[in-house]
Amino acid sequence: MLKVSLGSFFTIIFLLVLLFFLFFQYFGLHSYDEIASSKLKMDILIIKDEVQEFISKEGRFPKSIVEIESSSQKKIPKCALTDKSYIFKISGKNMTLVCGDSYESINIKI
Repeated sequence: MLKVSLGSFFTIIFLLVLLFFLFFQYFGLHSYDEIASSKLKMDILIIKDEVQEFISKEGRFPKSIVEIESSSQKKIPKCALTDKSYIFKISGKNMTLVCGDSYESINIKI
């Protein structure tokens, strides 16, 4: 029978576990990031449409995203109304969504 020292055994197990996590991180989380990114883009498009509709109805830029939702027929994505997801800022004719998890800002010109 093949004799393997205890140190070699744990080294092999450690390398297999490390390989498993690297494989999972590349294939598993990579696709999750793409899904999250496409959802963020969809939310931005919905919010942008609602802001443009608000401007055409009210003749002014909204003060907050809550104001948009209260005057809208559709529902703004709830993720945009929570503290964890997006901070909504409007300045001039620019609208900025800041993702709370990654602090990524997206500027939208209207």
